[in-house]
Amino acid sequence: MNFSVFKYILEGQTIARILLNEELRKYSFSGKVLDIGGGKNPDYHSFLKKSSDAEFVVFDMKQPDG
Repeated sequence: MNFSVFKYILEGQTIARILLNEELRKYSFSGKVLDIGGGKNPDYHSFLKKSSDAEFVVFDMKQPDG
């Protein structure tokens, strides 16, 4: 972990979310990936290592706004 942890705390993220994001940096994804419960615009996708063929499909039971 580094000083960016403090930045995320100030942005309102929980310690659990910060630790999850740090852990996600260790994994690489390729092909079709099902993200269950990811929501409309999941911020943790930016922490993932993705190959050029990675395609994330988000499935979420929450009804969209509108």
